[in-house]
Amino acid sequence: MSTTQRPLTAASTEALDAAVSRAAVLLRDDRAALVVSGADRLRFLHNLWTQALEDMAPGTVREATLCDVKGALQATALVVTAPTSLTLWVEPGRRERVMGLLDRYIIMDDVTLRADDERALIELLGPESDAITAAVGLPRPAPGETAAGQIGAATVVAWREPDDTAFEHAPPGHGAPRMLCEVARDDAEAVAQALVDAGAVRADEAAADALRVLHGRPDIDADLIDGTLPIELGMRGAVSFAKGCYLGQEAIVMMTHRGQLRRHLCWVYAVGEDLPPAGSALKTPAGGDGRPRRAGRMGRGFVTHDGRALGLAIVMRKAFAHGTVLDAVDDNGEPVGRVRVVTTTWPRAFEVAADGVGA
Repeated sequence: MSTTQRPLTAASTEALDAAVSRAAVLLRDDRAALVVSGADRLRFLHNLWTQALEDMAPGTVREATLCDVKGALQATALVVTAPTSLTLWVEPGRRERVMGLLDRYIIMDDVTLRADDERALIELLGPESDAITAAVGLPRPAPGETAAGQIGAATVVAWREPDDTAFEHAPPGHGAPRMLCEVARDDAEAVAQALVDAGAVRADEAAADALRVLHGRPDIDADLIDGTLPIELGMRGAVSFAKGCYLGQEAIVMMTHRGQLRRHLCWVYAVGEDLPPAGSALKTPAGGDGRPRRAGRMGRGFVTHDGRALGLAIVMRKAFAHGTVLDAVDDNGEPVGRVRVVTTTWPRAFEVAADGVGA
């Protein structure tokens, strides 16, 4: 098991507070670029990824996931299109795996894969982020679209992340406006500094990871259970229910139309001072028969600006309810802490959509 709470310095805490009340800027080191070119690139990826990609026009962006044949999440991506190529912004530790998996399916397709470390992503978020982008002259593209602009000598391709509308029980700060900027890596520091000069606070690595937790973005290796489906993480916007076959479609569609997911990504607060270590098994308190029941798995977290330890956890559906207290145990079954469930990271996790598709 690994530690759950990352230590936050005074500078980390300042950046976290700024992201909640003003604006913060951070280098998105949790994403690496994989460039896909060739005449068949959209059709090829459309047939493998969960998102509808074949109809994407240049200058658009969508979220997508790549699963195995059983529907288990293998990678997530921000798909950004250009006139002659597209970029998959994937988890750095999974880029080689994604390239290998995609390469396996290239037969007669005109598709070329290339890792690109010469570009970087910068995120600006917080209530004042729109004012800061206006101050530095960045355009404000419509949702799902990209727009190019200049910050000094640097060319920036920017897009807005979907608004995470705040909902009942969500942690404070969730739902702040967010803008992503794709820049040449050599220009990243200058662009970040220009945003700081316009009023944002620079977030360090610890603050960036805390903001990931706050916005409900899981680390696949630290926060999930093997076999987790993307819809169990609230990533319904990354899954098309209108397209044809893709890797893992049967498992995802079957689980969706049942209307009852097995488990959900949730926020949890520590009961006491510290969160249990990441990877701890979560159990329900002993029931009437005196036996605790399996309830999920603990992920990573941090101490919030108001002093509470907040983390992500996978919680089984039958164990989920706002305010439920779960016990955490280590690999030997020894108690290592307790957590209180806040809510699922997707507010509609237990609803059924009007179109009859299980949410």
